[in-house]
Amino acid sequence: MSLESLADPLSSLRYLPRGMNFATAEEVAVNDAYWAATHQYVKNDVALSSVDDGAYIFLGGTTNVTTAFGGADPSADPDWVSLKPSGVNTLSGPIVPVATGGATAAYTMTVNSLTGLSASTTWCVSWQCTATKAIALVAADFIKWTLTAGANSATICQVPVVDGAALSSTCANSVVLTLPALTTTIVLTGSTAAASTSSVLTITGARLSAVQLS
Repeated sequence: MSLESLADPLSSLRYLPRGMNFATAEEVAVNDAYWAATHQYVKNDVALSSVDDGAYIFLGGTTNVTTAFGGADPSADPDWVSLKPSGVNTLSGPIVPVATGGATAAYTMTVNSLTGLSASTTWCVSWQCTATKAIALVAADFIKWTLTAGANSATICQVPVVDGAALSSTCANSVVLTLPALTTTIVLTGSTAAASTSSVLTITGARLSAVQLS
């Protein structure tokens, strides 16, 4: 085998079919370790995802393509395979959900899903936030937070301190939730006791995360 046969990544596949190559892109910055849509990748190239900082190897998917240019980030492209660890103690998040109140009891939620989880696994899900009102809280100012994974769900009730002076209540709680088969997402929703109550309870300091237990 001559050095000429290893002159470029595509040619070397014939002689090193299982050799991994950390493919640093040069278009944005010298030795850029992150995947770039403007870089040509060859089978067995490894790159980092700017979405989740995970390492991915380009294997070509079910059609066994040997090169890739452009397309989606490796975290969302089936032609790339994740090299990051998965299993017990795997962390998902934290994300920062946004809960917007209005004329209904339910909050309008955005950025409220933990995605890319493994189906048929069990997770410890942690949720924290602060609810603030312009005037003193009353007993009816509780919030029901629901975490849903397919047909399974768990509820956290945020109960206010009612002392005639408190303007805010803090929630910091965890639940154990098992994802059913074919379910890979945990979704957070929230609602208040009565219509329009959500409009007067402003949510700040939101954090949602989960750790895989099994």
